[in-house]
Amino acid sequence: MLDSLKLAPFYILICLILITINPLLNFAEKKTYRIIENNKVIVYSTKEYSIILNCDIDAEKNKLVIYTGEQTIIDAKKVLSINKKFDEVEMK
Repeated sequence: MLDSLKLAPFYILICLILITINPLLNFAEKKTYRIIENNKVIVYSTKEYSIILNCDIDAEKNKLVIYTGEQTIIDAKKVLSINKKFDEVEMK
């Protein structure tokens, strides 16, 4: 019993690390994005608004490059977007 109590802090630390890393891994693994006009990507959306970023699409490599510098908030109700899956996604 005493030995298992000594290991408890390590188990807690491992759990905290996994909880922290999990959202980052999910974001990195995400390959399907909603694209607007072939040069904007929706990165977050609610019923009222969407946050979009500029992007480039390399059709030959099926690669999406997302530029994180400038974000724009738009009305989510009047947006025409296409759901597209990419083989590779890069953030710049």
